[in-house]
Amino acid sequence: MTTEQDNADFFSKPQFTREDVERAKKEKIIDQNDADFLRNVLAVYPCDPDIIRRVCDYRHRLNQGLKPGQERFIEMQELGCRNHPLTGLDVSGYTLPDIDLNKAIMGRDLRMNFTHVHGDVNMFGSTIKIGVSQYGAEIGGSVVQTNAKIGEEVVQRMAKICGAVYQVSAKIGGRVDQYRAKIGGDVDQSEAKIEGNVYQERMTVGGHVDQRGAEIGGKLDQCEAKIGGQVRLRKATTGKGVSQKGTKIGCSTIR
Repeated sequence: MTTEQDNADFFSKPQFTREDVERAKKEKIIDQNDADFLRNVLAVYPCDPDIIRRVCDYRHRLNQGLKPGQERFIEMQELGCRNHPLTGLDVSGYTLPDIDLNKAIMGRDLRMNFTHVHGDVNMFGSTIKIGVSQYGAEIGGSVVQTNAKIGEEVVQRMAKICGAVYQVSAKIGGRVDQYRAKIGGDVDQSEAKIEGNVYQERMTVGGHVDQRGAEIGGKLDQCEAKIGGQVRLRKATTGKGVSQKGTKIGCSTIR
């Protein structure tokens, strides 16, 4: 039976040592992301013992299907918390400096609807079991999903992204929805494998749209899009064709 004293002891000190972390990393029980996070927690603990309680509270909230809280999420990001293997993550509506999920593992979905991010959203090489929703998000930098594996759809509908969107060699199990998105830089989906449709109707892109070598299981719809640079489609394949009715392309479409 767990007593109040047991709970107090649990939160009063770490239940692991640096040697435990190094051993687990060496035995591949945890990956580099987890190892870095745990090392950072141990480094902070002597000056801020309450960090243990805050880390546990963060995990507990996610386990309950709740949002983590804006300031708590920022703190966990500063500690290097990227992996969420048993849960999803909902930071919808938050205002954040940036989001670093480089090579992260997520057990459910990532929700960023109407989130304001001053910098980049880095999801390079991440594995997301379900989908990614960035509906209406405003991002001051770029969205990097290169080499990501996303089990279902990616929604960037009506998002405003000042930089570029990189989905190079990404594997996406559903649709990519960029309807009426405004993207300041390039949209690079070269060599991506997208099982569903790619909706880019009425999208505004300051740079190029690069889909060379992409495999799109459904249709590619770019009707009424405004694209400042080229549309590059060389060696791209689609299951249901390409639609560009009313599309304004600053340079040329290269097939």
